[in-house]
This record gives sequence, C-alpha cells and structure tokens, in this order.
Amino acid sequence: KEIRDANTMVVEQKIIYNLMDTNLNSYEIEEKKDGRFITKGQEGKVIIFDSFTTWCPSCKRIAPVLTHLQEKYKNKVQVIGVLLEDNVKKEIIDTFKKEHNAQYPISISRSNRRFAKSIYALIQGPSSMPIPLLVLFKDGKYLNHHIGSIPQEMLEGDIKKAFKK
Repeated sequence: KEIRDANTMVVEQKIIYNLMDTNLNSYEIEEKKDGRFITKGQEGKVIIFDSFTTWCPSCKRIAPVLTHLQEKYKNKVQVIGVLLEDNVKKEIIDTFKKEHNAQYPISISRSNRRFAKSIYALIQGPSSMPIPLLVLFKDGKYLNHHIGSIPQEMLEGDIKKAFKK
C-alpha cells in the first residue's frame, strides 16, 4: 500500500481517490489498471464527472443542465463536480452553487487535480485540459466525454444510450 497524499492511495494495482464535497460527504473512486473508474456505492448509475472552475463561463452555463439531468434521472444519474481550483473558500463554492443552480456534490479534495488528470489521460485529450470536461461512466466503464458547455440533449442521449446496453 502506497499513500500518495491524504486523499489518494495505491493498493494492489489500483488507485483509490477519496473525493470529499463541501458537506463533507465522501466519494470513493477506484481507478483500475484497465481504465475503469468505479464509484463505490453508485453501482448501476451513470456517473458524470464535471471537472470545472468557478470562474469559467462555460462551467457556469453547464451547471444547471447537470442539475436538471440528475433530477430528471433521480436514481440513475449522479453528477460529481471536481473543482480544479486550489484553496477556494466554501462561501465561493456555495455562491457558485446558488447562482448557477449546481445542486450536486462538488469535490474540494486535494486529489481533485490528480483524479481529473487520470480521467483526462484515459480519454487521451490534447496537451492542456479544457474545462468544463464532462466524462461519463457506468459501472466503472467509460461511456463518453464532452468538452465545454454542450446542449442538454447531447448528455441526455448519452444517458439514454447507457441504459439501453
């Protein structure tokens, strides 16, 4: 067992990320060597990881879309915001959530960047990580990803497709 930081450890060929949100709820995500990202306790759901910042205009525009989809597909979709800013005060995050209707967990863990980089490596993106980066998984398996603020219909199509498989 190798500890990388307080929120990341390597155990038997897998990496475990512990993403903590602003309400101190924890999401354990296991990165397997085969490229799967398994979110403990979220089996059967489509997980949408939203790597974002609070100052990004596209990130602000996509937040209410993500909230709407999570509410529409209540027990089938879980959105987890992965904040890519360091040392952001809770008040700023709370303001972002309120002003942009981001009614889903937002991780403030120290391992957010490492986690986002691992997902980004999986999708083999260009040299710099664009935001917002939306990556969808179901039962740990990669489904699709989108960069930027996209129409709700595109994400909803991915969700519907995931449940037809």
